[in-house]
Amino acid sequence: MRRTYFFTNWNMKRKILAVFLPLLMLSTLLILVSSISLIIRNGKAEALNNAKDKLSLVTGQTDQILSNITYNIKAFSTSSALQDAIRAEYPDNNYGNYMFSSTMHNAVHNIMEIQSLISSGYIHTRDGRVFDIKTDEIRTPDAEMDARYREIAAEKGRILLEYPADKSGAAALTSVKNTEENGTCAALTVSKSLIDIRSGSCLGILTFDIKESLFYDSYHSVSDEENECFLLIDSAGTIISSENRDELQTTASTEILGLLEGMGKPEQKTQYKSGGKIPQETTAEHMLLLSSETENGDYLVVYMMRYYRIYKEALTLA
Repeated sequence: MRRTYFFTNWNMKRKILAVFLPLLMLSTLLILVSSISLIIRNGKAEALNNAKDKLSLVTGQTDQILSNITYNIKAFSTSSALQDAIRAEYPDNNYGNYMFSSTMHNAVHNIMEIQSLISSGYIHTRDGRVFDIKTDEIRTPDAEMDARYREIAAEKGRILLEYPADKSGAAALTSVKNTEENGTCAALTVSKSLIDIRSGSCLGILTFDIKESLFYDSYHSVSDEENECFLLIDSAGTIISSENRDELQTTASTEILGLLEGMGKPEQKTQYKSGGKIPQETTAEHMLLLSSETENGDYLVVYMMRYYRIYKEALTLA
């Protein structure tokens, strides 16, 4: 009763303010919340469209890189200069090794600018010589290299895109970081038997490590380093290229590994449209996560963006 009496003794202006001011503040708060929600919703939609465009672009560039690697390796392996250098007979002495090294060097470097693609590699000939394509050194193959020779030769000229052979835990990760400083970190290994274009017999094999920087450079220029990240992962879930350099050759997160389900399965293959592949979206806490398979189906390009940027922009605009 005392409160009612107190209120009835207010003048009309104070009564109006007492009633409508809370309502005005509540209405303003509701409008503000609705505006922020609308900005965030629209921001997410716009971010999703931009992300799909970027992912499509990077996936296309990745496919082009893989296609170029395949084309160049085919051209390299069938070069008559290279095959003549391998077929030639050399004395089994230091002079013979010098002749072999010199001839191989000239053949290799006159065929193509292989240095732009590889971080390391070797050619293992059928007569048991291993030629290092970077240093021109010659060595005798060990048991592991002989086993690898038989494995690749059995593929009869098929190009194998695999994962760097030196990938073995902490030691390999240290190696990756060290080689990265010189721009020579390997993303994958390409191998192929050298089939004689005259007789069809096997002259030897090649095994090259492909530079990770080829992939890194293709997406680094289009991403916002602070809020966005691109990854290239293999079918085993290993990160073979990433803007976060500490992630190289480590296993992807649980959310990303979930994207691998269906890779290589015809009934779950990524669909196509006239404009290219449809990016696949998955749910991740506080993050937009999209992925797209490469044309050969062996690799997954992943796009990640933190929603923090959208929330920050919404609060600024509000």
